[in-house]
Parts: sequence; structure tokens; C-alpha cells
Amino acid sequence: MNVLKSLILEKLLSRKLINSEDVISVIPIESSFLRKDFRDMEKFRIEVNGHRKYILRIATDLSLLTGKVEMVSGKFKSLVPEIILRFGENGKDYLLEEFIKGDTLESLLQISPEKEKEFVEKAIQLHEILNEKIEDSDFESACLEINNLIKRIIDLDFITDVDS
Repeated sequence: MNVLKSLILEKLLSRKLINSEDVISVIPIESSFLRKDFRDMEKFRIEVNGHRKYILRIATDLSLLTGKVEMVSGKFKSLVPEIILRFGENGKDYLLEEFIKGDTLESLLQISPEKEKEFVEKAIQLHEILNEKIEDSDFESACLEINNLIKRIIDLDFITDVDS
């Protein structure tokens, strides 16, 4: 972890994204269920002086994810994080994105139920844009996605051994 922290610190300093007196923390976070386009991805929250600032993704190849972010960023700027930095190091692809503060769609609907139709329309538009550039899955990738999803469901606190 210290090697990763040093690497990120160096990159942030060289791009003048932080000052030399700033303190960074690199905190592992659990990613959403694995998909074909980022099956080996690790995800971290980068805090600067105790404030959430960036999300760091590390994987063998993040070009598909980067392409999707770039494709939708123009139309859905407030929903898609800005790519701050992308680089390769030691056979890995690093993607540093801005941390977007905000609420989940579920909490927004609780606050403004009258906007449900608007939220649904935007979600459909986003889904259509993301699926313009879709690849067929293969058996191995489908098994990976399904098995990981099942594992995450079984790990839920309210699932009993009998349910499993």
C-alpha cells in the first residue's frame, strides 16, 4: 500500500493537483460486481487532507471503461466523473477520476418523487449511450459475472444458510 501511496502522491504533485504539505490517504473500496471489461480491477478512494477527492481504479486494461466515461461525459457531465489522470505503470493501467459528491438515485427519488419520470428518462438515455459500444459476452465472462453476483448476494447480512 505504501508503494501505491507514493506513486499516487508523486503523480498528484507532478500535475500540481496537490501541494507538498497536503496529506493523502489511499483507502481500498469494494467495487461493484465484476464485469468482463474490468474483471481484475482494484478500486481506491483517495482523500486529500481528510476530504474525499478522487477515485483510483487499477486494472490490466481500463481502455473500455475510459472510452465509456468519455462517451457519456459530454451529455451527462454531472453523472460521470471527470478523468483526472490515466497512466500505465508495471503492466497495470491506472485511472484517477474525480470523486463526485451526491446522493443515490434512490435517495433522490425519496426527496423528489415527482421527478421520477425525469430520472427514468435520463437513466434510459444513459443506458442507450453506454450500450452503443457493447461487446458480446463469452461463456467465461458470463460465469464470472454471475458467480460474483451470487457471492455478493449470499454475503448479504440477511441471507441465511438455508437461503444460500
